[in-house]
This record gives sequence, C-alpha cells and structure tokens, in this order.
Amino acid sequence: MATGPVILLDGDDYVGRAVNLAARLCERAESDQILAAADDTLALPPGVRATRATSFHIKGFVRPVDVVALAPMTSTVG
Repeated sequence: MATGPVILLDGDDYVGRAVNLAARLCERAESDQILAAADDTLALPPGVRATRATSFHIKGFVRPVDVVALAPMTSTVG
C-alpha cells in the first residue's frame, strides 16, 4: 500500500509513483501480509496497527523505502 497522487490514463489505467510503489510492495509481501510505505501521509483506520518491517531497495526508487507491516489490533477481554 502506498499513498500519493496518481494519473488515470484512458479511463482504466492508473500510473504514478504511488502505483509503482504499491505494486513493488505487493511483490515483496508474504501471502498473509500487508506492507505499506512508512510515510507521513499514512493514516490508519481504528483497529489497524503498523509495525516497522524493514527498509527495501526498490527498483525505480533512488533511496531505500521504509516499510511497515499492517495488522489488526487485538484486544483482550476479560
């Protein structure tokens, strides 16, 4: 998952930095994992937590991208 501006081409194709980054993160995620770029614009809904995963060198990006793993918050009732 990544945030940022995108461009809609020909009514059915989205392009831009955020689209490319999200696609690269999907390639790196495990089958039961959601990865997101850790940046200041990432706003999580209630009940979702982010834990630092790693920093990746991603094709097409000059600097390594800081990445977080997203997961539901667990609560204990008792």
